[in-house]
Amino acid sequence: MPFNPETLYLASGVSRCTFLVIFLATVFSQPDERCLRHWLVALAASAAGSLCMALSPSYPIAPLPLWLVTTTLFFASLTLSWSGLRIFYQRRVNAGALVLISVTPAVLLSALSWLNAPEAIKLSTVFFMTSVMTALAVAEIFRPPRKRILSQYVVALAFGVYFLALFIPLVMLITGAMSVEMMVSGQAAIMADQVLCILIYFGFIAMTGERSSIELKRLSETDQLTGLANRRAVQGILKQQNAHWGGPISSVIIIDLDHFKSVNDRLGHDAGDSVLKDFSRHLRAITRQQDMPVRWGGEEFLLLLPDTRLEEAAVMAERLRHRVATTPFLSGQHTLNVTISLGVAERASADKNDFASMLQNADEALYRAKHEGRNRVCRYDAALGTPLSNEA
Repeated sequence: MPFNPETLYLASGVSRCTFLVIFLATVFSQPDERCLRHWLVALAASAAGSLCMALSPSYPIAPLPLWLVTTTLFFASLTLSWSGLRIFYQRRVNAGALVLISVTPAVLLSALSWLNAPEAIKLSTVFFMTSVMTALAVAEIFRPPRKRILSQYVVALAFGVYFLALFIPLVMLITGAMSVEMMVSGQAAIMADQVLCILIYFGFIAMTGERSSIELKRLSETDQLTGLANRRAVQGILKQQNAHWGGPISSVIIIDLDHFKSVNDRLGHDAGDSVLKDFSRHLRAITRQQDMPVRWGGEEFLLLLPDTRLEEAAVMAERLRHRVATTPFLSGQHTLNVTISLGVAERASADKNDFASMLQNADEALYRAKHEGRNRVCRYDAALGTPLSNEA
């Protein structure tokens, strides 16, 4: 048995209000997510709009005040969904512009009513503005740079369907293929609206949850002091067996700060931390986009070099050594001369699991660099099975 539009609008409003409670709990659990607050108000406006539509016996052919309120609520809902997406992607949002955009439909409808424009013209105007807002929401998701969040594409799909559900009737109204009266009894469209609304707002929750998980993973794989990758990150790279790291010519540089313990002993751990942070900046400065600098532990660092031969890695190591040795380190009122010792090794075989062997060879080269007086680079010659000074 088919339901009349007012009953469907009432069911849509009640379902939105129910979901509003769930969404409210999510907002309270993540108070730092400003985007959730925009989406919460968007959902509230959408629920209020549905309840207002249930009061109309023949929406969208309704008394002007009710039409203005309902249209403003729904358009504000779309506008706040779009602004929430902008905040989610860390883009600027102007509060004044949001208010201006939200009231634009009411202003235009009032002007068209004052001019005694036909109902088809007024409805076409509403459909045009709302379809533009849905298109903007989709564009916001696909606008580069995009984050690697799968749930955002579910939201983009739902908004894309919304756009088609608005744009197709707009074209039909303009061409005369559909009358305003036909819009009143569109039960399938009302039910589809309920499904898409739930899909979008569940998608919003999923987006924030997925991003939080990614951020937690990033933090767990980042050294808090230097901001470099840590051992856990390296283990993740090896576990994934990424083909980018699996080539037989990948190399590694292991780096140790010379006499670092004396810095801590003489000037304290704050000075030592300052030296480590300054050194990490030097390390980043000589790395390429595909390289991975790592704080391996204490004053020991790694530099993972994909698609890099031993000779190239040794040149990078020497560049880093010279940069550090010729640049004074500042710690408070103290100026420190810091040097480093480096061991370089190349993957000896095409075996992706050969990282441990390569790291051991680099460590042997580092030991020789220290034994020969520090402040130097040594590389491990796999053919000879022994570490050699970089000058050799």
